[in-house]
Amino acid sequence: MSTTSKLRQLHRRLLPINADIGYAPYLWLFYLFFLLPGLYFEQWSALSIWATLVSVVVFLPLYFYGFRLSNSGEQIRNNLLIGLLGILLLPINSSAGVYFIYAAAGCGFIRNIRVALAIIIGLAVVLVLQSWLLGYPIFAIIMPAAILLIVACANLFQAEIMRKNRTLRRSQAEVSHLATVAERERISRDLHDLLGHSLSLITLKAELAGKLLARDDSDRARQEVADLERISRAALSEVREAVTGYRQAGLEDELRHAAEALQSADIKLELQTELQTLPAAYDNTLAMCVREAVTNVIRHADAGLCRIELSQHDNQIRLTISDDGKPNQHQRSGDIVMGSGLQGMRDRLAGLDGRLRIVQENGLRLEIELPLTTDSRPQSCEQPDTDHPGWKPLVTRPSS
Repeated sequence: MSTTSKLRQLHRRLLPINADIGYAPYLWLFYLFFLLPGLYFEQWSALSIWATLVSVVVFLPLYFYGFRLSNSGEQIRNNLLIGLLGILLLPINSSAGVYFIYAAAGCGFIRNIRVALAIIIGLAVVLVLQSWLLGYPIFAIIMPAAILLIVACANLFQAEIMRKNRTLRRSQAEVSHLATVAERERISRDLHDLLGHSLSLITLKAELAGKLLARDDSDRARQEVADLERISRAALSEVREAVTGYRQAGLEDELRHAAEALQSADIKLELQTELQTLPAAYDNTLAMCVREAVTNVIRHADAGLCRIELSQHDNQIRLTISDDGKPNQHQRSGDIVMGSGLQGMRDRLAGLDGRLRIVQENGLRLEIELPLTTDSRPQSCEQPDTDHPGWKPLVTRPSS
């Protein structure tokens, strides 16, 4: 094992992996050199030298252990032990106030600020009183106490910043996780809506082509097969756009697709619309709602008629999609079973403060309401300007 690997292994044993402190605790150990002036004043006596060396040996495990403590109670005990080490050494080494400074600095890891301040002030008072009783010069009394208060307050401030940074990192990680979950749900809803509708239409077209081939009607069968190819290509393109997040499904196009799908299923469509240009978010959401609702009608309703009504009343967009179908496995005993499609529809509407109401009466009716803000109101909803170059009426003839 190389020297570098050994040093890294020793570092991991001494200190926890913490981006906030890094290697700084090793630099802080240089304050131990301030014990030397006390030895000089004691004329380097054997007692002072050995007592100081023993104190350093006892201090180092307490020092590194303090960085691994997460409980405030254990941190208090550890700091008090370091302070006690200073009390015992001070009569022998006048520079033992260094240990008081280390004990006060460690109070920054105590979460309760009042308790930390009380311990810091207590250590400063003990240091001053003991030094005064031992008859040390005023400089040797005031200077360590001043350094103690400055270092302790700085560490309290730094520890609070470190705690806030950790909280901020956790919040950022949570926001990133929620954004990822929301994006997955969005893609899941888009894929469900897109593939559910397209595959239903492809199934109907394939069944119809099979029936036409059985009747030897090859011309219409070829037309249905050509439609299958066109629909599958369009579905593939929409899925790609949805996955990349740039899909812009238009309500008018969706209504045309709905008319085509319903006609293939021999379901008559009655369409009544009063709105024209909508904001992108509203247009996309309503388009997906129409897609999901029409897909459910084709799959489950066993209906002969589907009615779509779109209008604005009292600064609200109202979309109603109803059918004359019979109750099925999704509508047992008057209860509507919320599948992923309807739940996805409800989630989309909730993003625009809209709501979905499901009524089972002579079939199934979906009532959708979206509130309009001043900036999101359709242009000329009540009296459309038919001369406007971008105006296209949402009118589709009923399929027969």
